[in-house]
Amino acid sequence: MGTKERNLFQQKGREFSEKCRAPRPGLGRRRRGGGRQGGSDPGDPAGRPAPHRPQRPAHTLPGGALLLAPGREPEGAGGGLRLLRLSSLYDDTIFEWYGRIGIPRQEILRHGIPPDRRASQAYLRYLVQAGNTTDAVEAWNGIAPRGYADDELAKEFVNFLLGQHRYEAAADSWAQYLGPRRHGYRETNWLFNGDFELDPTGSPLDWKIYNQPGVEVAPDRSVARSGSRSLRIRFDGKENLAFNNVTQTAVVTPGRYRFEAFVRTADLTTDQGVGFRLFDPQGSSRVDVRTEPLLGTSDWKKIEQTFVVPAGTRLLQVQVVRPRSWKFDSKIRGAVWIDTVALRELSAAD
Repeated sequence: MGTKERNLFQQKGREFSEKCRAPRPGLGRRRRGGGRQGGSDPGDPAGRPAPHRPQRPAHTLPGGALLLAPGREPEGAGGGLRLLRLSSLYDDTIFEWYGRIGIPRQEILRHGIPPDRRASQAYLRYLVQAGNTTDAVEAWNGIAPRGYADDELAKEFVNFLLGQHRYEAAADSWAQYLGPRRHGYRETNWLFNGDFELDPTGSPLDWKIYNQPGVEVAPDRSVARSGSRSLRIRFDGKENLAFNNVTQTAVVTPGRYRFEAFVRTADLTTDQGVGFRLFDPQGSSRVDVRTEPLLGTSDWKKIEQTFVVPAGTRLLQVQVVRPRSWKFDSKIRGAVWIDTVALRELSAAD
């Protein structure tokens, strides 16, 4: 922090302290020796001085800003709120102070955080950095419904929960954030954006799509089985690729599942076609399923696979794959379109 910024913040802090220390309407300022400055106790008909009540010290922040008078939690949170409106320079200091003086989390969210995106996101990131999972989830549940989250914050928060092995909470938080973009995610389909109508958000529970030499992967608005576009994978015939550059992670529980997708091909060459692989990234020996590979030219074809997710599997990786060919004529050429990809949990009756 520069000298100019430090001086400005300290000045604001002093102004805020003076405001907090100012007497309330109808009340005088106490003298050090007892009683009130400027007269007797207005509530005493005899006009006797008000009895002396020892002052308790107030909590202060750097710069002299009064944050909380002892026993006055709502005013304390409100004091922090005013400081957060003034500047972002002391965000972490204020958030840490809230924790030290024991203000309840809901009180902080209601009275201690300005109703805006900047401060709300800063508070959630503070809790994530501290590794405080329970409080971070509570903060997220207060911030997301107000519209203060964005794709970047949602990506960071979901990554944090996955790193803490809070898989269900990660998927539920992602679904909550999506709102109308959800389109059945975690209700009828355990994969998000299976029709590729939306651009990738960067979330760890969204599609990850990579290009590499010899192949181009992009949405195609001219070809679609449903909606307005599909995902096109075009090989240029110059490389013998081991391809797995379209992938999504799904959070699952033990049970029976059906995977299905619609695939269209055009002039797809070599002996190794394009299909899907579904496996447990934490232990492929538990689940490792492949669909039939497609070659040549075909109209939309439904491919599907039913399998069991065993106990111990919490994540399922879904990839579009093409293994490297060992034939002499191994450089793959042609195009594949993918649409309406779904992973559905089956009931006992299915």
